Amino acid sequence: MRKMDFEDQLKSVIRSGENMPDQEQFISRLHHRRRQELLNRHRLFSGVSALVLLVMVTLLAISQLNDQPGYLPEEEYYSMMDEPDSVQIAEFLDEAVLYLLDQSDDIWSTLEFLTEIQYEPVTNLLEDKL
Repeated sequence: MRKMDFEDQLKSVIRSGENMPDQEQFISRLHHRRRQELLNRHRLFSGVSALVLLVMVTLLAISQLNDQPGYLPEEEYYSMMDEPDSVQIAEFLDEAVLYLLDQSDDIWSTLEFLTEIQYEPVTNLLEDKL
């Protein structure tokens, strides 16, 4: 089928009286075909590179998993479920009080607030002074 198309083109060139095909058209088609082939090669290379990268990341991720992917040691599970102890609560309150004292414009109103909520270090300090 392709051979007949070539023969038809050859006959049409001979009939038209031209001895050579149009050089500009031939060069533009050649350059277009070369660009397409280069683009296809780049696409193939990019696709293969992406596939290799994906396989490597997958293999590395799988190698990091142990036999039980949902494994959580009992100690860690129960430690997450525990209520905060009094030391943690005291540390949190101390940090909150320091933040309030640092951010307040009127330190006396902040101290009054702390005595109202009966914050132990402030009430002890006031009792010792009185």
